[in-house]
Amino acid sequence: MKSSLKAVKQFQKIAGLLNEEITGTKKTIEMDLVPYTGDSSTDQEFWSFLESHNITLSILTWHGPGGGYPDVELTGSEQDLRDLLQSMGHDEDDIAMYMGEE
Repeated sequence: MKSSLKAVKQFQKIAGLLNEEITGTKKTIEMDLVPYTGDSSTDQEFWSFLESHNITLSILTWHGPGGGYPDVELTGSEQDLRDLLQSMGHDEDDIAMYMGEE
């Protein structure tokens, strides 16, 4: 059962990627980007993730309203943005909020 569920999820991801490729669908989310605590390996992982998933980052405001952290826009495929948010420790409720599904 688990292997068939995994296969379905992989198929859905591939189908979604093909649809985005055909239609050019991209999604943009906005968030405060809290820098890591100076751990250069963690920072490198973040930038590598963005690059490998074709996610672009644009700084909207260097000193945003959320504690003075930069306010940024992240643009990429919906699945890649979800994966990024999950890797940053956000739960499903947070991800739904960022994706405009609340």
